[in-house]
Amino acid sequence: MGRAIYRECLARGWVAHQLDSRAVRVTPEGYKGLARVFGLALPAMPLVNTRNTWRRA
Repeated sequence: MGRAIYRECLARGWVAHQLDSRAVRVTPEGYKGLARVFGLALPAMPLVNTRNTWRRA
């Protein structure tokens, strides 16, 4: 099920791949779509992992 959700989010442009990583980022359109479809309220400034230290983007 998770794979299907990921593929749909990717197809809709809601997530994008990070280079040289398995990580993905939520796009601005993704914030809107995830809120509308799933009722998710994501933080306005996402956390990013830089050298294993989480900080605000």
